[in-house]
Amino acid sequence: MLRGSLAEEGAVKAIRLKRMGEDEYRTYRDAAVRGYAEDKQRSGDWVSRDALTLSLQAFDRFAPSGLKTPDQHFFTVHDAATDAKVGWLWYQVRDDGLYRSAYLCDPEGNYYEITWAEPNNPITSRRTARA
Repeated sequence: MLRGSLAEEGAVKAIRLKRMGEDEYRTYRDAAVRGYAEDKQRSGDWVSRDALTLSLQAFDRFAPSGLKTPDQHFFTVHDAATDAKVGWLWYQVRDDGLYRSAYLCDPEGNYYEITWAEPNNPITSRRTARA
């Protein structure tokens, strides 16, 4: 997720990913939990008094051990030209023995599946229901 006007104006031409450290993860997690709670309140899905608790529970279900959660990968996104931090990226990898997929996780409730394909087939992606 790119932040603010940088993403809207197309000011970032190329990005560099850096693995999150514990401090960055805490900042990201706090913002993600707050943002998801606010979205769920606005949509009418959750009442205000429960929203933060429910949001934290949802986040912790997917990443119960934070950065150490298996198959969950957290990065900060930087403008490659300036090294300015412009956003975050969280993805998870799933392998059921038949298919290997990655899901870009958006704490505001959107998950995008990226499926690895055979060399001559295109990589597919699609928006999916929350796992």
